[in-house]
Order: sequence, then structure tokens, then C-alpha cells
Amino acid sequence: MAEEESAKPLEKDEFSLGDPSLLENMYLVRDVKTPETGAVLVTAGTLLDEHLIRRLQAREVTAVFARPKAEETLNEAAEHMDRLFGVMDTLIQNAPVPTMMGLVESIQGSAEFQELEKMIRRNMEEVLHLFHPHTSETLISLNNHHPNTAHHSIITGFNVMEIGRELGWSETKVIEGAMASLKHDIGKLKVKLDTLDWPGKLNTKQWNEIQLHALFGGRLLYQGALDMPFITALLHHEWYASVPGKGYGGLTTFRHYLSNGMDIDAAEIVSASNQDALDVVQACMIADMVSALEEIRSYKGGLPPFKVLVIMNSDAKMGHFNPEIYHAWYGIYITKNMQLLPPGLCVALPREQERKVFEPLPERALKRPRAVLTVAELDQLQWSDTLRRRGVDLDKVRRKGGLPITRIKALDAERPLDWDLSLDFFRDSGVRVIKDTVYPEKQLIELDTSRQRLTWDELERSGLVGKLKRHAFDLNVVQEEDGIDFSRLERRGITVSKKRLEQMGVVLKKPRTIRLPAFEHRLMLDDLKRFGFEERDLRRKGLEKHLAMNRNKLSLDILSRHGIIIDSTQIRSLGISTESKIFYDVIVLEELDYASALCAIVREGNTLADLELLFERDDLDELQSFLYSEIGHVELDFSSLISCPDLSSVTQGAQWTPEYVHPRRRRRKSV
Repeated sequence: MAEEESAKPLEKDEFSLGDPSLLENMYLVRDVKTPETGAVLVTAGTLLDEHLIRRLQAREVTAVFARPKAEETLNEAAEHMDRLFGVMDTLIQNAPVPTMMGLVESIQGSAEFQELEKMIRRNMEEVLHLFHPHTSETLISLNNHHPNTAHHSIITGFNVMEIGRELGWSETKVIEGAMASLKHDIGKLKVKLDTLDWPGKLNTKQWNEIQLHALFGGRLLYQGALDMPFITALLHHEWYASVPGKGYGGLTTFRHYLSNGMDIDAAEIVSASNQDALDVVQACMIADMVSALEEIRSYKGGLPPFKVLVIMNSDAKMGHFNPEIYHAWYGIYITKNMQLLPPGLCVALPREQERKVFEPLPERALKRPRAVLTVAELDQLQWSDTLRRRGVDLDKVRRKGGLPITRIKALDAERPLDWDLSLDFFRDSGVRVIKDTVYPEKQLIELDTSRQRLTWDELERSGLVGKLKRHAFDLNVVQEEDGIDFSRLERRGITVSKKRLEQMGVVLKKPRTIRLPAFEHRLMLDDLKRFGFEERDLRRKGLEKHLAMNRNKLSLDILSRHGIIIDSTQIRSLGISTESKIFYDVIVLEELDYASALCAIVREGNTLADLELLFERDDLDELQSFLYSEIGHVELDFSSLISCPDLSSVTQGAQWTPEYVHPRRRRRKSV
């Protein structure tokens, strides 16, 4: 009978007293009782040692239930983290917070979270056992070095957790992925604060330093194994697809350094990483970028969800992200941000909706012989691409009417172009170099919009012509323009029933292509001072509002209207360029659906309240008057920018395969 009992297989956590592993820091998980009476000999939780085992053997105990102390520590810490992420899950799903930063503040203020934090503090030794002390200390150091980066890391971890939940990852994978993402920017410990907090565009040296944070992070987290935190830190700025000039990290920019400096083959990183690790890295790419866009940085403000989607979709279409993971993130983001176009939203006019066009200016033709080549002629000679690479702005060439031959010869003198610049060559090519008249062109921005508008026929049918006359509209102009924008009627206080118009079969919404000037002539305040005009002089002239609205730049038109006329010859003699690119803002007046809105287009920095005030004073400059009175309110459809894009053509880049051979790059001396 005793032999049958000894042959019985051991249960889970059951060990024979003769098993030497019991002496390896193990403790009892069940009380030990005497075989005869069932009395408790030793209570659960007691640490086993050689003396205790001998005492139990003397009482004829043959087996005990025990676990390694380290394993129990891991289990307890894992339970703590499960509870922690459970709290985060609840808050993410239910807390009415507008942004991830709001979520952080909500979590920090949660009584449940605070209690959990106390529990974790009481068990900090166990937590540090799970998360290597070196890494934990480094995270604390990152907070001390640059708190914004530490906060960004927390938000990125939350975003990865959300993506993982949406994709159906296991709880273990979600937790491991979030923890790895919390450490993704550890490498910024080695980046100078001056660079991290630089308020403007980084120069080449600063950008190289920022890129190195991926390598530094990998080095800090490398403990001899290609684990998830190491891989995430090293690869989170790689691109999913192979796109020249995009992405940096251990698979591309630092590939040779890893091989020569750390004896790590990038192909080994890919082949040794399971799919879970690669999923986490590629989710972190998305979460990291979203966090960076939404946060306030030294060089920018936080972007609204609309702008975040425009940028993320643009990058996704170029191949930045794993399509499956991106679709999951998009679903989360669009659900959390149901109103992308709230009234009052002001964003820069999306470049993706602009078309560049040119319009001849015969009235500004230069009627004297000049040796110039037009852009069309440069294209004919197949010189355009080379000149563009040599720094020639061909759009500016069009605005000037052509590129002087003297400029081409100067470029040739700097570095030979190997072009025949003789008159015979041009004559044989059918190009007439000497032109009696040079025709500048006006550069414009073309937009497809729609607007609520009544044609002249619709005005007559609806009986509104009389109302227009009573409100002092010039009916001849309205008839010549074949109607009027509905917004102009509203601004004049003319009440019109849209429902009645619909019953009459009038469709208010009509497609409209508009053209906006791309450049205007303006002078900076500092330039005006060179002509003897101080700021107090301009304020006395009534230009205070214009200075404030236009960042101390004033158009020549508004200066002229206020009695300040500066001769163009004087401007040229001082080497001052008045040509200034116009940037436009879009102000949402009314959201029509999730992707379209009734908007006003204004010069960057202008507000509708300011324009209305200037309109009442009859003090709008030429561009402001054009936007306010002629363009008016337009409907813009942004669906092509903010709808989930088709990513079926995006394929994983070769750098993510073990067989990839990266072209050798010059090693960085700074590493």
C-alpha cells in the first residue's frame, strides 16, 4: 500500500522532501500536517531550510506543497500590475476625459489608483523583482532629467494598451507591451536638455542627436537578451514599409553600429523576435506619434484631433504603420473623438487640399528686351530638375516671368552645368532667349469647395429681389454675378426660410472652385523702421489692430490706405524683399457631418471678430476684404483627409526580414 502511495504522481506545487530544489529559496504554500493525527506541524508561508526538512522527515512526512519565493514574488507583482491596468481600463472606457493628458490626471486623482499605489509601494521589492531594478531606476532618472518625456512615455503606454485590447491581445501581451512602451524613450536620458527643449526647427546636428535616442535606449535596456523593452526602444522609429529617407533605428540607421559596437546582428533581432514583440514595436510607433502630436512641446502647441488624424492618415498612406494595427487605432480614435469639427475650431488650411496654379499678369508685363528662359522653356530643354537641385525656386521663376541667362551662367561658374549656353544652341533648340516682353505670373491656391448660394433665377422665384433692393444691394452686380451667397443675406439681416426654399426645389448647396493668392507684398515692422517709421507712428496712423493681427507685418495695400506710401525703388535699393507667402487658417462655423463643415477662410492669425470690427470701420486690407466679402462662408469636405485610408497597397519593408542586407552607411563619429 505504501509503495502504491509513493508511486502516485505528484500534484501541482507538490515536491518530495528529498528534492534538492526545496533548498533553493522555496516556501510552503500549504500547512504541513502529521500523517497520523492531522495536526499542523508547520504553517503555510514558512521558508524551507535543511533543518526544517530533516525535522519533517523525522515525523514521516514524505512530500510538501511549495513554491519558489521568486516565482511567488513574480505572481504577486503580476497581480498588482493586473489590478493597475484594470483601473486604467475602467478609466479609459468610462472617464469623460477629452485627452490622454486628462486621463493621466484622472488616474492620478483616482482613489482606487491611489490605494493601489500604496499597495505597490508596500510591495516595491516584489515589483522591482519583476521589472529589473536598473530599468526602474532609469525611468525615475528620465523623469528627473526631462519630466515631459516621462509623461509622454506614460501616455504612450496607455495608447499601446488600448490598441492591444482592440486587437484582442492576451492580458499578458497587453501588460508586457504597455510596460515596454513605457520605456521606449529611455534613450533621451542621453540627449541634452537644450536639444529636447529647442523651441524651433532642429539643425542637422540636433536632429542627429535626437535620432540617437533610439540607439541609446537600446543600449541602456540591453541585458544580454533581445527582450521586448530593448527591441521597442531600438525600433520604435522605424517605418513599417521601406520608404527612402524615412525611419531610423536598429534595422536601418544604426544597423552597422549594432554589429560592430554591440555584436548584435539586426537580422538576429528580427528572427529572434516573436510576433508578439514585433506587434508591440509597431503599435508603439503609432502610440508614440499620436502622443507627440497631442502633447504641448517646446516648439508647438497640442494639436486638435482633426489635425492629428490628417497627419496620421498621411503618414499611414506613405507606409509608416502596420495597416492592421493602424486600423485598430483609427477605430479607437474616431470613437473617442466623435466631433472632429466643432464650431470655433481653427486649423491651418490642409496642404493636402491645395492645388498650385498660375495665372498670367499681362498688365504687369515688363516691356523691355531681356535674356530670360521661361519655366516651359526650361522644361523643354530638360534643365528644370537640375536647376531645382541647385536651389532654383521655379515657382518664383514663374512669378518673375523667367530665369535670367546671367543667373544660369553664375550657377555654371560656381559648379559646371555642362550645358551649351550659346545663342546657336538656343536657336537650334527653337528657344528664343531675348524677349521683348516678359510676362510675370500670379501664383494661386485652388480649392474645391461648395457654398450655399441663390442664383438670380432662384432669387426671382422666391421673391427675394425686393428684399435685396430694400437692403441696398446693387441688383445689377447681383445679376451680373448670377446670384449671391446665402451668408451675405444673413449678414444683412435678411431672414429666409431654408425649408420653404427646399419645397420650391431650390438646392442651396452648389459646388464652387475658389482661388486664393499664394503671395502678397508686405513689409516687416523692422523694415518700416529703416524708412523712418516707428511703431508709435504706425499706431497714430490707426494701424495698431493690423500690427497685432498680422504679427508686425503690414501689406503695402493697407499702408497705402493709411497714407504711408513707400517708393518701390527705395525698397529695392535697401535690398528688401516684400514678397511674403500667405498662410491661411480655416475657422469652423458649423459642423455639417463628421467630415464636412461650413467654414471661413482667413489669413493666418486673423479672427472673425477682428475682421468684423475692421469691416465695420471699412478698414479691411485687400486680402482681408477679398476673403470676407467675396469668398465668404464655404463648405469644405475633409473626408479624403480624415476617413480611414485604404492601406491595401502598404506592404512590410524588407528591413523587417532576417534576409535583408542594408546598404553600408558611413559610421557616425558621434556614436
